[in-house]
Amino acid sequence: MNNNKIIYKTDDDGEKIIVVPLQNSHWTVKLFEKDYKELDSLGAGLPWKLVQDQIVVRNNKLNLSVARLIVDAGEGVRVDYEDGDSTNLRRSNLIKTPGNGLHRTRNKLEIDPVYSRFKRRLGAPEYIVVRQ
Repeated sequence: MNNNKIIYKTDDDGEKIIVVPLQNSHWTVKLFEKDYKELDSLGAGLPWKLVQDQIVVRNNKLNLSVARLIVDAGEGVRVDYEDGDSTNLRRSNLIKTPGNGLHRTRNKLEIDPVYSRFKRRLGAPEYIVVRQ
């Protein structure tokens, strides 16, 4: 069930994307490479999980929505998926609408200085990087 390949490639529109595995599913997530790098620098790097049809990252003892982190959704903002696919986290697929967001999700992130230094969480799976 646990595919550990991270694939860097170019999509049909010529954009650099990354395909990352989910820790608890056979599904993968697609997002723009620049968004992945930003999330990783914020402390929201892998592993990610699928929880109640949302892609989440565990940080500061919380499951935080990766989609909300990408678009920096704040209080009173909901994030929907243009194509209905919660694994398509390309910014062009994420739509901010008025909704029930209780807080700015990025404010909940806590950067672990050890993780930031070594770029790997204790107990996280090893990943194989594939460039296509």
